[in-house]
Amino acid sequence: MKKALILIIFGVTLLIPSSQASGLLSSPAAKSSSNKTQWHNPQNSPFNPIEGQYKQGEERECFYNRFPDSVKPLVREPLWDLSKHTAGLTINFTTDSPNITVRYTTTSKTYAMPHMPSTGVSGLDLYAKDAEGESIWVAGRYNFADTVTYNYHGISYRNDGGYEYRLFLPAYNGVKWLEIGVNGDAEFSFTEPRKELPIVAYGTSITQGACASRPGMIWSSIVSRMMDMPLYNFGFSGNGRLEDALIDIIGDVQASVYIIDCMPNLMQMKSEELTALIVKQVKKLRLRHPETPIILTDHLGYPHSAAFKGFKDQQDNSIKSQKSAFDMLKKDGVKKLYHLDYATLNLPVDATVEAIHPSDYGMQVYAEAYQKMLNKVLRK
Repeated sequence: MKKALILIIFGVTLLIPSSQASGLLSSPAAKSSSNKTQWHNPQNSPFNPIEGQYKQGEERECFYNRFPDSVKPLVREPLWDLSKHTAGLTINFTTDSPNITVRYTTTSKTYAMPHMPSTGVSGLDLYAKDAEGESIWVAGRYNFADTVTYNYHGISYRNDGGYEYRLFLPAYNGVKWLEIGVNGDAEFSFTEPRKELPIVAYGTSITQGACASRPGMIWSSIVSRMMDMPLYNFGFSGNGRLEDALIDIIGDVQASVYIIDCMPNLMQMKSEELTALIVKQVKKLRLRHPETPIILTDHLGYPHSAAFKGFKDQQDNSIKSQKSAFDMLKKDGVKKLYHLDYATLNLPVDATVEAIHPSDYGMQVYAEAYQKMLNKVLRK
């Protein structure tokens, strides 16, 4: 009697001769799924593949921290703690694997916040670029357990050689350990951080990433993709206060442009004090970088301010103060200074989560306003 393979599909029993069964079991899909995964740890790379770290190469308490240990004595403790979040950091690599798995552990097991999902607080985001330079979002299946995993299965490639990938790390959590897994027969290599001068963005929780649903939807991440440029995210939730230490830190980075987007954390200051602070810190940064463009960004505004006078007063105070500072600086001869004002930002009324932090929709609008300004500033 000839051997056969019995399959039951949707309640129907199929009897398949062994000669046909062998071909079925050796199909490309079956071969691919049995391929042993090869794992790659960025810490084992001959170079550090993380893009966006301040003073990369200096000793760090954790490999994935935004700041090196030398910064700790220079900043307040809340700001230091926030610097351990990996907001804006990316890991760049190339592969032709149809399957990619990323597994990692975070410094906090609190994966979500009431107004921001786990995918934004603690999740990853993967983007690819094909041979024509087209940016492609790669959606993954994720699981938030003791070890967080993102699985990207069945990726199709338009060209031989695979894609360049950019993996955006969590916005409001730190990474302790991470590995990228690909098919055993696939090509894989980490990519060195880009050498061109980055955009440097110093700001608040909005710059850090609240409340994007995933790291790639933070306005700074969108801008980095739009402009095809590296961007350093110096966003610190509740702590974008135009402090001397942070002006010194961002001034240490040789940048293509400096963005100062701190108004949401300064709006309660008296107008005269706020104007004086902006003038002081812009002049301090300008002394170190006489020719690098600086963008001052207004408070994005409160969409509910028409119904709440207190919020309207705070919003208007910050806008008035920044305009006064901008005019004074221009009068004093400060060159290459730009003002991204409230009217130009023009955030729609329904573009925030809770009247303070942008949703994905708001982040996109915010990023598009920045793109127009940056195209003008950088003459792109």
